[in-house]
Amino acid sequence: MSSETLERIARNKNVARAAARQLSMEQLNKLSDVIGEVIEQKKEEDKLREKEEADKERKLAEIREAMSDAGLSVEDLVGEPPRRKRGRPPKKNAGAHDRSVAALPGDLAREVRGGLSYLPRALFRLA
Repeated sequence: MSSETLERIARNKNVARAAARQLSMEQLNKLSDVIGEVIEQKKEEDKLREKEEADKERKLAEIREAMSDAGLSVEDLVGEPPRRKRGRPPKKNAGAHDRSVAALPGDLAREVRGGLSYLPRALFRLA
């Protein structure tokens, strides 16, 4: 069963009834047990998540209180955001390709300069 099918069954009681008609009573009971276990597991996960969120909120409140006691604000800690550099960034390894081609033997260097782009870059780093 795909998740889309399960979603359709969960949204529409008639679709759920039609799907249930295709199963035996034993299969329906097993499905009921499995769904019950999944629901319990989800409840436990939700409780754990809520507890973690409450702990996080408590810690944030303690930090805010400590900051106010110290006379600090968030702006004092953060400062100014870094400024973005304008313009085009420099090319990486500019000229490295030309140096490695010059170190190759004569015929191979001419072929590389001639545009054999299908050669692996490892060949250009022989020098």
